[in-house]
Amino acid sequence: MTVRVRPFARGLVHAATGEESSAFDRYAAVELDLPTATLMECAGRSAAEVVQCLYPCGEVVAVVGTGNNGGDALVALRTLAAWGRRVRALVVAERPQPESLLHGWNVQVLNDDAPGDAAWEMLAGADVLIDGMLGTGVKGAPRTRQERVIQAVNAADAFVVALDVPSGVDSATGAVPGGAVSADVTIAFGWPKLGTLAGEGRALRGRLVVVEIGLPPLPDGRFGAALITPAWAALARPRRDLETHKYRVGTVLVVAGRPGMAGAAVLAARAALRTGAGLVYVASAPENRVVLQAAAPEAIFV
Repeated sequence: MTVRVRPFARGLVHAATGEESSAFDRYAAVELDLPTATLMECAGRSAAEVVQCLYPCGEVVAVVGTGNNGGDALVALRTLAAWGRRVRALVVAERPQPESLLHGWNVQVLNDDAPGDAAWEMLAGADVLIDGMLGTGVKGAPRTRQERVIQAVNAADAFVVALDVPSGVDSATGAVPGGAVSADVTIAFGWPKLGTLAGEGRALRGRLVVVEIGLPPLPDGRFGAALITPAWAALARPRRDLETHKYRVGTVLVVAGRPGMAGAAVLAARAALRTGAGLVYVASAPENRVVLQAAAPEAIFV
């Protein structure tokens, strides 16, 4: 089955570090009275919808850590269980038992330190693994307990879906100071996290899907980065007046190309013309004149 999705959002796509994202969550909770539990419910249910859409068959096992990331994973499991999917959870943290986020649904929960090999057999036999172990606020290399689970997840013959960032990836820089989960899909809540767009995090995130979870509008200047998308380009590009001429829309001088090496000059001149420069001059070696004038006849050779 082919799932058709838009490659970009309709508007500007901001990219947040983990600290920026957490600060905005606190702002929403304190200033706008938006409960954290509500955001967790929306995040988990949205993650479940993506998992069901992309991987509609087989058992789903979630690796659950502390804090909101683990809570998101549990809500996703509970939602999938309500839809009839077989789900289980492997807890790699100290969490309350019984788990209130499951709302009474009969979801098998094992701890990674349980006796025997049941926990590891659970990971090895899963069809889909949800990575909710380490969230956006974690810094530094994973601890030994988490590192062992990361290795097991990467060794499993299953589709891996990470929540917000793959465990082990720095959410601000994309650095991987230790082991890290290699995901097939990363579901980002609200905005993509900067660490999944840079460094090693970009390679480990797999497909990036951003879901809306009910966050309020983002005030100007709250985040320091945004994606270069068609929407961003439409906002950033200069607009021409309806009545204008080439002398009023910019002049470019390209200085490039030693004798017999006109390629860079050709590419630069074509790029300048395509982006809307009114006049493009190319200063290059005389031996390159014929090539340049054939490749970019609109440019003026000097």
